[in-house]
Amino acid sequence: MEAEVKTDKRAAQTLAELLAGNMLHGIWVPDEFTRDLRMLVAERKNMSHLSAASKNRLHAVLHRHHIQPPQRFELFHPDLKAWWEALNVSQLEQVRIQSDLATLAFAQQQKATLEAEMGKAVAGDARIPLLVQIPGVALVTAVTILAAVGTIARFTDAKHLVSYAGLGARVHDSGERHTSGGITTPALAPQVQVKAAAGTCALP
Repeated sequence: MEAEVKTDKRAAQTLAELLAGNMLHGIWVPDEFTRDLRMLVAERKNMSHLSAASKNRLHAVLHRHHIQPPQRFELFHPDLKAWWEALNVSQLEQVRIQSDLATLAFAQQQKATLEAEMGKAVAGDARIPLLVQIPGVALVTAVTILAAVGTIARFTDAKHLVSYAGLGARVHDSGERHTSGGITTPALAPQVQVKAAAGTCALP
């Protein structure tokens, strides 16, 4: 038997026939506001990673030179800039330190700006006051959930929402053998942020 050859033309014809027979189900496409909100959340996450990377490199400097950090002070507070400058390290090491401190300051400033814009963007959203009542959910987490979920009405029930978020238990059935494991991979929102809401959210 000759193997069937698939081409874009044949695939398009098949899709057209299925569409004509009303056999294709549409997908939800996020609106412009939701897309913008997702990009805002993603950019804040990028700034968080940039901030963490800078801190890790600065901690590595102290570890490498066996330097004890000052007590009773936040290590990366602006008031400790003079302490970092006075470290007994090489000139090139000090250049790296100042670069990481500047990067850290930039990332933290951008995070604050992005969080302020998040607050403005959802200021009139009636869902925010409900989400922040969930233990462990503050403004940033609430905005992240909104950006990931979008229109809640697109989920027929809570199980579909849990599945979309990747919070359902992994199940494997083979013959008479049944095993279950941890949660599946989250689709959009970080599982650590939506986990708090998953057990308490309800759909009409």
